[in-house]
Amino acid sequence: MDKTFYIHVPKNLLAHVKEAEGHFYARLLKGLHQLGGRAELIERAPLNIPPDPFDGNFHFVHQGFHHQQNVLNTGPAYIAPYFYADPQGVFGESSLVGETFDAAAQPAAKAAAFTGKLAEKLRYVSDAVELPERDSIVLLLQPMNEILERTTRIDIRELVRGAVAAAQGEKIIIWSHPAVADDQLDDLLGRLDRQRGNVEVTKAPVTHVLAKARVTVSYNSPHALEGMCLGVPAVFCAKTDLCHNGVSCHDMMEIGGAIEKATSQDWPHEAFVYWFLFRKMLNGGGPRFVETALRRIKTQGVNLKHFGIDLKG
Repeated sequence: MDKTFYIHVPKNLLAHVKEAEGHFYARLLKGLHQLGGRAELIERAPLNIPPDPFDGNFHFVHQGFHHQQNVLNTGPAYIAPYFYADPQGVFGESSLVGETFDAAAQPAAKAAAFTGKLAEKLRYVSDAVELPERDSIVLLLQPMNEILERTTRIDIRELVRGAVAAAQGEKIIIWSHPAVADDQLDDLLGRLDRQRGNVEVTKAPVTHVLAKARVTVSYNSPHALEGMCLGVPAVFCAKTDLCHNGVSCHDMMEIGGAIEKATSQDWPHEAFVYWFLFRKMLNGGGPRFVETALRRIKTQGVNLKHFGIDLKG
């Protein structure tokens, strides 16, 4: 009997995937079936315990961090419709953290066209005649999760205090993801908004905020990558695979120096966005992303014929 592809999805996502034919995992399941493979969508194990490395099957694990021949770790890659299919993990735990990014090796015209299309979707749209000035530090707050807990040592309130101190009176806009829920943080943001003339706490659309950014500061926010599409440099306060095109810091006292470093050099934003999304991720909206995932499985030494699939090329 042929071996099976298992797609491991958290319980809170499983029902949605089963009902949404256009979801990445639903399309992955259908694509594997169409190519002749046996595939099942199952609930991910509690605590993200790794699958049996010797069961003979292959496993796609949502936001996994498993280094196994029979696993690819999957999940959204910052900007839709791009997804990870990585042998080590996602975000700050992906294999890209340790890879070498060579901007000169990327095709400049293709990179510019690719990034330009993404940028058009992110540009600030307003009835105003003039666009806002890029004169602000933008602090992007995101909800804590298991991955961030493993990849940062900076508490979210320390991040806020460190960024505001680093601004040294310069305008700083603080934007929070709607899923950020922290009463103490809300109290801190309220005080800063009332007491510091240079601090603006906002719930405006993030595209409006990025239009004013001269630099972003975050753990590893997806909106920092969106900012790169618009030419905005980035500072990261967590381990991240976006580190090749930004400045990383490890405690709140380093944020000021990181901002200065990030804003004092030119960054190859177009080349990086192209390398990261187009070359390293799966385009979940594209017609051949399942074949791309299967080729990655082959590079891990897995014989696809054992799964009933004879992949050409």
